[in-house]
Amino acid sequence: MRPRPADFLESGAYDTHLRRIRRIFEQNLARMTRAIEASFPADTKVSRPAGAFMLWLELPRGFDSRELFEEALEQGICFAPGDVFSASRRFRNCLRLSAGHVWSDRIEDGVRRLGQLAKAQLAR
Repeated sequence: MRPRPADFLESGAYDTHLRRIRRIFEQNLARMTRAIEASFPADTKVSRPAGAFMLWLELPRGFDSRELFEEALEQGICFAPGDVFSASRRFRNCLRLSAGHVWSDRIEDGVRRLGQLAKAQLAR
């Protein structure tokens, strides 16, 4: 007999799985926050929308996350520029980073390099 989804739910295994995944994502968010604090401009504001496995970053006015997006893509780094979350193209100085992946040295390096690119843009 094949296992049924109802058996998985009734056994409590699904709840155990969800708790484990939440714990992993919480650790990812903490690691990503530390990497941002170490690599991005000092006045970068980091917030976490409730219930989300992502971080919202606000950089100083005049910063262009769309420009950063283009530069980052050339280096194999992807994120969501803030203006895609506004019909009026607001939030150009903001960006969203996902923490919903397994944390790795590659992700940490990508956050570090993204921070360096952000600092370079502000210095121009």
